[in-house]
Amino acid sequence: MGPDKLKILKEFNLIAIFQSIERAIQIQELWNQFNELYILMQNMQTTGETFRYKAQTWLNAFLAPSKGHPNRSNFVRRMY
Repeated sequence: MGPDKLKILKEFNLIAIFQSIERAIQIQELWNQFNELYILMQNMQTTGETFRYKAQTWLNAFLAPSKGHPNRSNFVRRMY
């Protein structure tokens, strides 16, 4: 990825797009973690174990299902 695209991804204001601030924060955190993975891939000092752990953590966050019923107050919205 070119530096301009990376800058846009890091500085993009998701709150301006999403009605839910919580949702915007969730997605921003995913982008930040993805950017960290991208940086780790370029770092020659990164071990396979470190990258695997960070990638698995990111994947778990990305694939986290919502919990509860959407019409109830205890509903916790995740990515899916």
